[in-house]
Amino acid sequence: MSLIQEQLIVRVKQKCRDDNRLVAALTYGSFTKGEGDQYSDIDFWLFFESLDGLDTEAWIGDISPVHYITVNEFETHVAFFKEHLIRGEFHFKAASEMETVRLWPAIGPPASDQMVIVDRTGKLHAYIGEGKPSAAHSVDAIERLCGQYLNWLLFGFNVLKRGDLAQAHMILGKVQGYLLWMVRLKEESTNHWLTQSKSLEREISRDAYQNYVECTARCENEDLVRAYRHSWIWGSRLITDLERKHGFSIPTVLLETIAGYVHFAR
Repeated sequence: MSLIQEQLIVRVKQKCRDDNRLVAALTYGSFTKGEGDQYSDIDFWLFFESLDGLDTEAWIGDISPVHYITVNEFETHVAFFKEHLIRGEFHFKAASEMETVRLWPAIGPPASDQMVIVDRTGKLHAYIGEGKPSAAHSVDAIERLCGQYLNWLLFGFNVLKRGDLAQAHMILGKVQGYLLWMVRLKEESTNHWLTQSKSLEREISRDAYQNYVECTARCENEDLVRAYRHSWIWGSRLITDLERKHGFSIPTVLLETIAGYVHFAR
């Protein structure tokens, strides 16, 4: 028996094909990768000739009854379906904005045939074919990622020194995200690059996972200090590994200065 999500996807696809106002549509996420399960949401981009007069809530409600529809921080409609409280994300866009698909790293070959629902002009396939890779591949991109890690680490540790524990705890989450990107690059495990913590238990080494665990903390001063310091120990090692592997160099004096600051600051 198919999952409820798969049944909803079939209904969305049929509605897309029947709606002549729709120029192009695609689905993305777990179900296009063969990873969808009973906990997965469903995700769509919908490109209309015009959004004028389009009742977006009615469009979604015609798929299946909903409890509620909200708009998230990315201007995406998020539906809470009554069927098993499944989440559905719907990006309603004008066809004139379709070219932006090329800039979205979740799009790209070879998954386009599974993703495209409707493409009445042929442009959507072309834009997907030009999609950029999701993972950082160039030396400049990898060095920049390491620099961004250093930025968040130093920012968070300064906030922690000030005594703003809640803010330091929130920033620690950003630090963790960069650490996971760095270790995925080191271990060449970039399948879930955009959602870098997904399937982490199975996709990085046991030692790396334990290092990640040591970088987590409760929102308490001593625990945060421990987590930030381990985040530095692990992160500095990852930087060294990535420098050797990819041939870039972050100033040694900067790394040594941060090391002293993080380890000995009170």
